[in-house]
Amino acid sequence: MAVSTTALSAYEKSRYDNDDACVLPVNLLSINTVSKSIWTIAGKSTNVDYTISTLYKPGFRAYDNIGDLTTMMQALPVTTFYFNLKMGSALPDFDTVVIYGHNFFLNGPDTGITHVHLEGSSDDFISDTVTLQTHTVTPDDLKADIRIVFNDFAGSGSGPNVAKDVSYLRLRIVADAQPLVNWSPLLGEIFVGSRRGFRDNPSLPWAPFGDGVSSNFVDFVSQSGSQSRYVFSKGQARREFKQTLNAYTGFDQDLELWRDWYRLSDQGTNPFVYFHKQESAPQENWLMSNKEANLNDPLTSFNLHAGSMTWLELPPFAMPERKPLDDS
Repeated sequence: MAVSTTALSAYEKSRYDNDDACVLPVNLLSINTVSKSIWTIAGKSTNVDYTISTLYKPGFRAYDNIGDLTTMMQALPVTTFYFNLKMGSALPDFDTVVIYGHNFFLNGPDTGITHVHLEGSSDDFISDTVTLQTHTVTPDDLKADIRIVFNDFAGSGSGPNVAKDVSYLRLRIVADAQPLVNWSPLLGEIFVGSRRGFRDNPSLPWAPFGDGVSSNFVDFVSQSGSQSRYVFSKGQARREFKQTLNAYTGFDQDLELWRDWYRLSDQGTNPFVYFHKQESAPQENWLMSNKEANLNDPLTSFNLHAGSMTWLELPPFAMPERKPLDDS
């Protein structure tokens, strides 16, 4: 069946339009069989593999969630590169792809731009090629923590959409001019997910957005930030996440979202992605793992329930070892 896109559900579309927070509960690449992951210059998984196999940079480093390693391609004097992923079977429906860590500046930080196209196919890009979304890398993207977010999937129409029946996924990386030197593209992590949007933005103690949200950081201790992070939390920043659920306004749907996230993330032990503002600032997202969650949502007033979670932030492409998903 050919790749297609459909509109988000009415609930998720309203969450997107309201710029609400959302999570990607699980990386679909980690629970689906990826039979091949290679760098090419011709764009198909059967083409010549230019992945650097030495230096511990094989293609599967882009999705195996192990360590801070990367996958890299051999340096070649060309303007178009591909990173190809071949699935053992079609991916479940997804609506967001996040890239953590890259060096997609084919002409360097001072010259030109680079276009990164996210494409899906059902036949290894022979006759079925769908461009889901394109991101333009500019010199302003040259930051210490470089990430690319695809969460619209509009193609040539309007979005946001959901991608269906994708058995082959690739990044097509195109420079606007011949690179000044032979260049090796490098990639950290690829996270493919299906969003779960919150009806109301939770209050966050680390939100730098100036939106007036009060902090609910409850376990303050008088150690320095570095001591708290690196001594008490083993290098991981601890985040207290709280949200009020209204018993009269969509409570069942919100509660089901929480429980769905908890189940799909294997009780929060699998890495997941949190977006604070999914429409206006999707690049503001964090890789997380769960430390504890209160899914009982106790009643705190006449009609309000309090939901809370404690999350540990994961640095980009330094996730813990992947666990199999128990979907029982």
